[in-house]
Amino acid sequence: MDLARFRALAGVWGGDIARWPEASRAAARLTARAPEAAAALAGAAALDAALADLDAAPGPAPSAALLAACARDAVAAADARRSAARRARRPMAALLAAAAVAGLALGLSGALDAALAPQEAARDAEASLAAEAMLAAPDALAALFGEAT
Repeated sequence: MDLARFRALAGVWGGDIARWPEASRAAARLTARAPEAAAALAGAAALDAALADLDAAPGPAPSAALLAACARDAVAAADARRSAARRARRPMAALLAAAAVAGLALGLSGALDAALAPQEAARDAEASLAAEAMLAAPDALAALFGEAT
């Protein structure tokens, strides 16, 4: 293993070769005998120790003022979200109300009836033609319903 690869592995896996990938351990132990590699391994071990000390040391307890400020901010954020949700619902409510008023106005004005009148007339004409056809061919009607004349 060359020194650049050794330094890269020490930077990633730390100063304990036992934590390195198993495929690299034997070559790493041989390379670690060189002074430059030993120095890289010692530097990685020192970094490991410093990081372990950071993990073990408890941080300072938050002050009462900091906790109160966090609580105030959380309440303010929740209020802002509720207010935004109310504002977002207002246009929808106005749109539904406008649609209801427009439907009521159309229904009361008879405009909707006038718009649908041609369709109803066509339906009535079709029904009338069908009735005439049935009356004109009573034998066909009887055969259709299985009655003998």
